[in-house]
Amino acid sequence: MTMSDSTNFNSLESTVRSICKNAYVEKIYGQECDFILPYEDVDKYPELFEILEKSSETLGVSSFGVSVTTMNEIFLKMTKTKADLEAKRSITSAAENDKILKSMTEKIELETGIRLRFQQFRGSFIKCMYHSIRNIKTILTSLFFPVFFVILSVIVIGFIPTIGDQDPIDISFTPYEGGDGVSRTFKQGYIADIQHQELSKFNNEYLVSFHLNASNKIALYNNEAYHTPATAMHYMNSGTSVSQDTSYAVQGFIVTFYCIIGMMIMYAQFSMLPCKEREQGVKVMQKCSGAPLWVTWAANYCWDILNALLPNILIVAILVIGAQWLPGLESFADEAFALWLGIFLTSLAIIPCVYCLSFLFTNPANASNYIGFLNFGLGIITFITIFSLFPQYCFARILFIIFYNGNIYKAYVLTLEEGTQFLHRMISKIGKAICGRKRSVDDNEGIIQFEDDSDVIDVAQKVNANAAQLTKDHSLVVNNLEKSYGGFRAVYGVSFMVKPNSCFGLLGPNGAGKTSTFKMLTGEESVSNGKAFINGLEIQKDRFGSLREFGYCPQFDALLQQLTGRETLYLYARLRGVPEKVLPKMVDNLIELVGINEYAERPSSTYSGGNKRKLSVAIALTGYPRVTIMDEPSCGLDPGARRQLWSVILSVMKTGASVLLTSHSMEETAALCDELAIMVNGRLRCIGGQQHLKTKFGKGVEIEVQLTEGGNAEDAQREMMSKLPFMELKEVNQSFISFRAATGVQLSTLFTELQAAKKAGVIAGYTVDQPTLEQIFIDLTGIEEK
Repeated sequence: MTMSDSTNFNSLESTVRSICKNAYVEKIYGQECDFILPYEDVDKYPELFEILEKSSETLGVSSFGVSVTTMNEIFLKMTKTKADLEAKRSITSAAENDKILKSMTEKIELETGIRLRFQQFRGSFIKCMYHSIRNIKTILTSLFFPVFFVILSVIVIGFIPTIGDQDPIDISFTPYEGGDGVSRTFKQGYIADIQHQELSKFNNEYLVSFHLNASNKIALYNNEAYHTPATAMHYMNSGTSVSQDTSYAVQGFIVTFYCIIGMMIMYAQFSMLPCKEREQGVKVMQKCSGAPLWVTWAANYCWDILNALLPNILIVAILVIGAQWLPGLESFADEAFALWLGIFLTSLAIIPCVYCLSFLFTNPANASNYIGFLNFGLGIITFITIFSLFPQYCFARILFIIFYNGNIYKAYVLTLEEGTQFLHRMISKIGKAICGRKRSVDDNEGIIQFEDDSDVIDVAQKVNANAAQLTKDHSLVVNNLEKSYGGFRAVYGVSFMVKPNSCFGLLGPNGAGKTSTFKMLTGEESVSNGKAFINGLEIQKDRFGSLREFGYCPQFDALLQQLTGRETLYLYARLRGVPEKVLPKMVDNLIELVGINEYAERPSSTYSGGNKRKLSVAIALTGYPRVTIMDEPSCGLDPGARRQLWSVILSVMKTGASVLLTSHSMEETAALCDELAIMVNGRLRCIGGQQHLKTKFGKGVEIEVQLTEGGNAEDAQREMMSKLPFMELKEVNQSFISFRAATGVQLSTLFTELQAAKKAGVIAGYTVDQPTLEQIFIDLTGIEEK
């Protein structure tokens, strides 16, 4: 039955028990109460219902109805399956749940300020470490490929030492002597012969000269001009052997080519974790735990930099060792620190680039493969000025410059100026695209109502008129929330409230707007219009503060497969800011609470679907948030485990928390929710308690009468219709007749006539049942506008 605000529950209970002495209260949730009436008092039902109907205002009863025990409930009560026994062994009792949660609320005081950020960074960094060291593919890719390809380049150079060699070019004048032409014939010794001419003319016209042979180069200069020594050295250095130049250029290309292949494959692997977190919903869960995106990205970045250090050092070491046998690698040995510094600075610049490229993919394997090819292409592409913006180009240019001419200054400046500029640009892009997403939130000027339901309008007007005041008595207040995707509006002016110690169910068919509403509340999507408050904090104005006030259990398990159940809880506890000194005890409590003690030390990849849901619920309860948002929490659980999980959720509500729930299971909704709202086409179609909705939207109670042995169905039907003309015939078979009573029929009248028919022998028995939530849901969503 549905109680009003003025209900005196003790008086109501006394009234019920005065007529049915063995009646008892099954549960009280919000403004609704369930009484169990024993079958042996069936003769007294009409009297009880008549009192409730006539004294409804005095007793504070808004509405009431009756329903029979379902076969599913009988099955769960009477059978003890193996799954039930295992669930009972693995999940604590409701009393133990209350004890655990109360002890947690007394001890947990979340970190704030710089200590909170350090705690969040620590949790994210440990997560990255576990993900890497337990992924054999990542380890092999990060270490094996860079080292393998650098060793391969050294082997190629060593086995092909004559690469690029050409016959020495005769640079004397002999080939030209004796030629016919207008010009004078050149001959050797021309400069030596001309010195016998006038000295002043010689000093003015002939400034530098060179003597070259196979092994030596001698520069001669005229010191009458001050700049001749430098000019002579410049031309001498420019006149290197063509054979040597070609060989070094090709060898430099080989080293650069193979190093790029190995290193770019390694860098591409750093895209897998960000891509995997987005694919599995872990990124959203981390944000819902109150961790700013920049903290989790910074932890990823620092771990990846450390992860790249060892391959970087091994590459330099291989090239330095190779220089002992290959003279062509001596430039790397001479500038080993500069080489390592260039590779390190490249890592600083290229890892953010890989992060940005990962947003183009949804599958981690595809991201790794395609980004690896793209990195290689950008690194080996022709050196054009515009490509200096890319760190891949900088890396290739560093290797080539150091090898080719030892120009360490140019390489160093190139990396600092261009690589650092690119790093700055990428960080700015990440900040704008991810961390600084612009919110479009307008002040409410009024409510545009799309539904005629009086309850929806009353709640919306109440919230809009005094939203700030309502936050004092309600954990969650949603005021005229709207969401648009381009020209499509997914959510229209949704308003509702959730009190402490209660559960609010948001129901609706697929595409009704439930997911969009959840995404706005969790911060995954921006709010187009309206406001939402969690424990007095407005989500749009204090996003990170409000995120720490609620826990989130998504529909699909957002778990990193490499982490164990315990490590997963440690991660989210640190992100929420649970102090280290109470963290072990809190995690132990959560593990015991949801019943995964046996599997806590195993990777979540080995969990069954049911255990993954239990772990997801434990994550939502980490840090004991004041509001818990659950999207189909018992999906995938067997009936016994589902019931036990419901007891956990009910225990959470008893400690003062609020639960916002969405589910396709009407049984789950009936068991947990104090208040319901059905959403259709982005709008709330109805809102209220379960009994209130059954009374308001039900199409009359269902009556099924059992025929007497040998009785005639037509005679029984005629007799029942004459006594109860307000009934509508639904179905007739050999032993049962089904009717539906008109809306508004008093239960006292109905039970009086049915009892009289039974005593007169017209029928052998009967059942009376009000419309179920499932029937109301189908009726309301069936009139959905197409």
